[in-house]
Amino acid sequence: MLIDDLLSTFNIQRSLSKKGCPYDNAVAEATFKIIKTEFVFNETFSDLATLEYQLFDYVNWFNHDHVQEKNYKYLLISLYHGVIDC
Repeated sequence: MLIDDLLSTFNIQRSLSKKGCPYDNAVAEATFKIIKTEFVFNETFSDLATLEYQLFDYVNWFNHDHVQEKNYKYLLISLYHGVIDC
């Protein structure tokens, strides 16, 4: 398998959770769900380079602009409800 070759190249040991115990990979599962539903859904990439470029752009947006948008919305809601005084 390709993933096994990659892991062995970098001397990384695979860690899998026990059956019926999903809590240790919940973050990874949530991340994959977001990528599948917001980034990949109904998209077709012409080649691997395009996919890599667009994925990098999406992750950059998600980690920077998306977080600021959520904080800004929280700030506006908090101001509206009088939680914060300005």
